[in-house]
Amino acid sequence: MKHLSEGKEKIDQIASLLRLETLEPAEREAAKIIAEAKRQAGEIVTESVTKAKEGVAQAKASIERERQVYERSLLQSAKLALEALRQGIERELFSGELHLAVIAESAKPGLISKLIESMVLAIDKAGMGADLSALIPKEVKPEEVTALLSARILDRLRGGKVVLGDFAGGVALKLHEERITIDLSDEALFELLATHARKDFRKLFFGEKAV
Repeated sequence: MKHLSEGKEKIDQIASLLRLETLEPAEREAAKIIAEAKRQAGEIVTESVTKAKEGVAQAKASIERERQVYERSLLQSAKLALEALRQGIERELFSGELHLAVIAESAKPGLISKLIESMVLAIDKAGMGADLSALIPKEVKPEEVTALLSARILDRLRGGKVVLGDFAGGVALKLHEERITIDLSDEALFELLATHARKDFRKLFFGEKAV
């Protein structure tokens, strides 16, 4: 029995030694490997989530930039189209008719004579224009205008008469010594009237404030 007991003790010693020298170190190493694997897996997951969030944020930012560019382009196109439409309406319904009306009225001898008289008197008041020429529309008869001018005004004009210009209505007054031409021809009168009339026109048709 003693021999059996001693044999069992030796076997237990050997088993204990094997466990201490082999199994336990292996288990500890396996635990370290598993812990490291878990740690690395956690880092990978965290990094993946972070990158995914960054990717989503970048995608959103890119989409927002593209949306803003698109909206600005669309707004600019709409403004250009609206302005083109307004100009077309003005040309068709407003400018053409106004210009014809200006020509018709400013080619009348009575208005022409009044314009000449007012311009000459204004120049005299300013102490300018000793040598003047009055140009009238090319389709108007000079004698009709001359007949309506006072002797005082005719005395101020070169040759005591008016001369034909190259325009359809209105008047142009040349100050020869100063080399200045005061232009109140139909084109100048139209621009002057249109500047103010367009404000009311735009207010009426487009709801814009007249300034």
